[in-house]
Amino acid sequence: MNRRYARIRIAIHTVIVCCLLSLIVLLTRQFLLSPVRIVSNSMVPALAAGDRVWVDKCSLGLRVYNPWEAKHGKPVAIRRLPGWRKLRRGDILLFNRPDSRLNYTISFDTDTYYIKRCLGRPGDTVRISEGVCTVSNANGNRVRTPLSHDPQKSTFNEHAHTPVSAFPHHEQMNWTIDELGPFYLPSKGDTITLSMRNALIYKEVIHWEQHETLSISDDGKVLLNDSLISSYCFSENYYFVCGDNPSVSNDSRYWGPLPGSFIVGRVCRNGKGEQSSFCMTK
Repeated sequence: MNRRYARIRIAIHTVIVCCLLSLIVLLTRQFLLSPVRIVSNSMVPALAAGDRVWVDKCSLGLRVYNPWEAKHGKPVAIRRLPGWRKLRRGDILLFNRPDSRLNYTISFDTDTYYIKRCLGRPGDTVRISEGVCTVSNANGNRVRTPLSHDPQKSTFNEHAHTPVSAFPHHEQMNWTIDELGPFYLPSKGDTITLSMRNALIYKEVIHWEQHETLSISDDGKVLLNDSLISSYCFSENYYFVCGDNPSVSNDSRYWGPLPGSFIVGRVCRNGKGEQSSFCMTK
């Protein structure tokens, strides 16, 4: 009889230990480190399709939001808990897809994730000239990154010799992925004057933050819904991200600044690997 009870106790203990270990693994993947499998070549040579990476979610601060609202396309309030590390230029980031599947408006996609490299941070000024991205900060320091674009390999240009339209996709700006900017990446709390140029650049950003429509009247006045507006104070930090393989990368050149609240975390470890059940990202 005692042996029978001993076996039962061992079985119960085993089940409890397995449940606890499963819970620890689940919580670790949900809040600390998540495995991800790459499914495109937009980050070649750093990352290629089939590579597996680990994404650090907590050092930048965990995000808190209502997934039901996000799933159903409702306005989402996203808060970030305090972290212990600031995002740096050159970090590889995992983030929610920020562009609508129908146009280049900002939307929070909970089903699709992108991985790109951070080139510009809040407070930086970004310019692309002759395919070279130059990022300048307030101290005058500059970082230049060649964005070699091969029109023959591009997945975003049906006509290989036609310049590819870039954010903000307006005829008055006439920006292309090789000739873009300069424009400023807002920091939370920054206030800008809403000239016609700034209104065109930050139109979708302001719409995302306010859930109201920014428009320009025939006489050049900027309106938020029906109210005249001359300046705007941003409530988020914004980043400029790009793939290491620009010819096949859907990134900030096309849809503009990335809201900081969209960032899940940074890639902290990567390696080659076989097919897995990991979350897939482009």
